[in-house]
Amino acid sequence: MSGPILVQGPGAMGRLIASRLDRAGIEVELLSRKNSGVTSLALYEEGALSYRATIRTRCVEEAPTPRGSLLIIATKAYDVCEALSRGLAFLAPGAPVLILSNGLGHDEALSCLEENRPRLLGTVSSGARAEGSDKVHALGEGPVEIGPSLCGDSTIARWVCAKLERAGFDTRATDDGCTAQWLKAALNCGLNPVAALLGAPNGEVPASRYFDWAVEAARETAVLGRASGLQLPESGWRERLVALCLATAKNRCSMLQDLEAGRRLEIDHLNGWVAKRARRLHVPTPRNRRLAEVLSSENAQELMRWRHQVLEEPARREEADLTP
Repeated sequence: MSGPILVQGPGAMGRLIASRLDRAGIEVELLSRKNSGVTSLALYEEGALSYRATIRTRCVEEAPTPRGSLLIIATKAYDVCEALSRGLAFLAPGAPVLILSNGLGHDEALSCLEENRPRLLGTVSSGARAEGSDKVHALGEGPVEIGPSLCGDSTIARWVCAKLERAGFDTRATDDGCTAQWLKAALNCGLNPVAALLGAPNGEVPASRYFDWAVEAARETAVLGRASGLQLPESGWRERLVALCLATAKNRCSMLQDLEAGRRLEIDHLNGWVAKRARRLHVPTPRNRRLAEVLSSENAQELMRWRHQVLEEPARREEADLTP
């Protein structure tokens, strides 16, 4: 397939992917809501400047030229549907679209597409932090897993994996992108809200008295996934979370970064999404429901002040008391 790879979402992960693709000599363009022209990105790896990328940026408001060979959506979860509607206009007919955003429900967004094109879901376990308008820091390396949104042929997923592997990512193709998404989301439903609650990097979460919350939220998400017809593990979630925290020990997860920056959280597309789907399927998910309530948009600003008081108390609080 000819034409540039389009990366939509110039946040931390979008910048990381775009700058590494550019370094590998792969034609890449950024899609942005505001900017058009040329974007200079400074990529930092292991704490030091490793590359300066110069990437064409196209505003989604401009007249599209449909020549992209692949659309990678790396926006926040709540922006995925809008990104799909705008980004597809820049994509060549029949070219694949890949959603790498956090959260659940992206398979449903892809199923609504009218175009006949490959639809992929992926997960990224690497950490990244954006700084200013022109810097990105790589924070911990982890695998990228990509597969079709519905079980099927992974040929296109392998082609995408080859591109990202050339750019320096550890990639894996799967025949079932939806299950891969749920596995990652289960871990995110556990780790992200608890790390945000603690205000701590991932490596400090397992030693916290709230780590059991993370394990329960992950386990509940897997139970819901099995009730939805997916083959997700019944046990081992504590071990998986510990391994993830150790692999990304220095990373401050995206939800914590968003909370501290006063940005909208993805809680409604993680724990909140689980709680809503669980009600429809009559699956109990009390830990996800409570975490979603505590970190809801109306409570998030208060949480920054409240959480320090909670963590300073010597006695462990019961769930019913955890209200900002």
